[in-house]
Amino acid sequence: MAIEDDTEGLLEEFARLPLSCVVDAMHRLGLPCGAMDPSIRRLSGLRILGRARTLGRIPRPKNFCPDQAGALCEAHLDAVVDSLHAGDVLVIATQGSSHVGTFGDNLALRSMALGAAGVVTDGAIRDSVELDALGFGAFAAGGSLIPSEGNLISVSVDEPVVCGGVSVQPGDFVLGDVDGVVVIRPELARNVWMRAVEICDAEQELQETLRQGLSLSDAGRRFRLR
Repeated sequence: MAIEDDTEGLLEEFARLPLSCVVDAMHRLGLPCGAMDPSIRRLSGLRILGRARTLGRIPRPKNFCPDQAGALCEAHLDAVVDSLHAGDVLVIATQGSSHVGTFGDNLALRSMALGAAGVVTDGAIRDSVELDALGFGAFAAGGSLIPSEGNLISVSVDEPVVCGGVSVQPGDFVLGDVDGVVVIRPELARNVWMRAVEICDAEQELQETLRQGLSLSDAGRRFRLR
């Protein structure tokens, strides 16, 4: 997926901002909250910053018949990972199947070789220790030893999905840190970033006054952060 130069540079500007300021900026701008459900948390690696590639998966129905499902339902996770590009964040929506591990160390190694920035899923991951040792950013609803093979089927590739209660479209900005994951539409990102910088700078000034003994109520009135 091609990344436009102007948005690629803007994406990097988010690296220095706490995601709490980014979410506050979206609130101040009257935008829908792009923060995923807190159940989606960092399980390996550090911060992630990239553009969304999406994979929609569902629990395998009891009456699933591959011969009737069409080629798309047979899309294999390996093939999607093989198609990743530098800076991609693979978002795997599983309808909340957090008891199934849908991503592991072999997939992470291939993703890293292609320059991918990380993975986000409302399912579970496997090989958490190995992923953490690799330094690969993985955000998920938990860990599970149960493999996805035979338990999940793929139904869409690079189409809009819902993950962690948030709509994710291919090309969206996906930002993740220890506090969670935020999704931002590229056309909204510059305004969000500008407001987030203002909030972050004001927060730093406020915190300095708190160190000097100013009360929270007085600091709140002075900086009008809420």
